[in-house]
Amino acid sequence: MGLVVRVGQVAVIALSLVLFARPVQAVSEVGANYGVFKEFKSNQIGVGTFTSATNPNRIAVFSQATSNGSVTGGTVSLPAGSSATSPKTLTAANDGTGFFIFQDKLPDQATLDSNYANGTYGLQITGASSTIYSANLSLTGGVYPSVTPTVTNTNWISGNLVVDPSASFTLNWSGFTGNTASDKIVLTLTNTVTNQSAFFQFLAGSATSQTFGAGFFQPNVLYQADLMFVKVASTDTTSIAGSTGIAGYVTSNGFNIQTVPEPSTWMLLGTGLIGLIAARAKVRSKK
Repeated sequence: MGLVVRVGQVAVIALSLVLFARPVQAVSEVGANYGVFKEFKSNQIGVGTFTSATNPNRIAVFSQATSNGSVTGGTVSLPAGSSATSPKTLTAANDGTGFFIFQDKLPDQATLDSNYANGTYGLQITGASSTIYSANLSLTGGVYPSVTPTVTNTNWISGNLVVDPSASFTLNWSGFTGNTASDKIVLTLTNTVTNQSAFFQFLAGSATSQTFGAGFFQPNVLYQADLMFVKVASTDTTSIAGSTGIAGYVTSNGFNIQTVPEPSTWMLLGTGLIGLIAARAKVRSKK
């Protein structure tokens, strides 16, 4: 199933002094993954039907935490040639995961690359112990996936993928054409009622589905989902013990999952409709 993180969606190379003096802190504070992504985003609203995302060219720099509160902040210094002000500050996602993230959304590829050049991104992530985890991650090459992730499930209504939360559900998508062993797929789900992350996982680039057991989804809730194909430019598995940094170029698909109400709710709705129909019939019989 790949690297589990729970979300999206930043590489940290810790100083040797920190690595040797406080090795346990790296494991206990910075989470399993961190990364720098450049992204082109589309939104799916039906079977093979997409709309353009607002400001679709994006950059995201993120750090996972091992627990909510184990990371308290961070910054990222931009590569030489970037026109955007540097450094940028990572802020709390406030979605229950402990994630810290910086994101910017821009109208086109040229503006994205002008503001955020390809090159070395330098991170400083602050743990709850006040330890600073410093790192550099190389984002170069500019090679994006050649395809956009496409959900192939067919039960779409009013722009939302409709799911019965009382039954097991398998989300299916088109293959990541041209993926290599190092490339990844990222799937995230956010509960829009609570604004909390319901799912965040790195999957193998060859994956084409993810199954959720009965009861995973809450009834009558809208979930925002993102499915990302990540063409990995570089990784770092040594700078922070127990953590993997990933830099890459992304095509992503944002879509909504709408769950149906509980059967008891449907029964109440049905009873109410029957009662309303009966009342109307009675009124008509008196006329």
